[in-house]
Amino acid sequence: MRSYRLASVWGDKYAAEWTQSAFRKVGINYKESEKAKSEIYVDLLPALNSGAVSLLDNDRLVNQLVGLERRTTRGGRRIDTIDHAPGAHDDLANAVAGALVYAGRVGQRSHRTATPKVILGYAEAKRMQRQRQHTIPNPNRQQW
Repeated sequence: MRSYRLASVWGDKYAAEWTQSAFRKVGINYKESEKAKSEIYVDLLPALNSGAVSLLDNDRLVNQLVGLERRTTRGGRRIDTIDHAPGAHDDLANAVAGALVYAGRVGQRSHRTATPKVILGYAEAKRMQRQRQHTIPNPNRQQW
């Protein structure tokens, strides 16, 4: 992570203090996400459905995302959770969803109204680069 010049990371509350102390030992600040995994998945849906984000063409990622299940608890309060099926995994889906949800917040200020576009993957970045070459730049357009 140092080769990417990362000074801090976001993560869940997995393994309590062990995860934070492991990052701290190598000089990286570990920040706990204020959102639960289910909330992150819910926040990711509009970005995926609107095309604001593009995902890598990765079979493991796609399988984990489509394998997520919504469960509603019984009883007085209705609580929805989104999680992997028993015996399945969602580690990659969780990491990608968290990165995309939190990346949409980076650098946002109250006077900005546009949502930044997050692009993952070399092919998508090259497509966007070719598209920009064929468009006339607007000097009034806010750049991200």
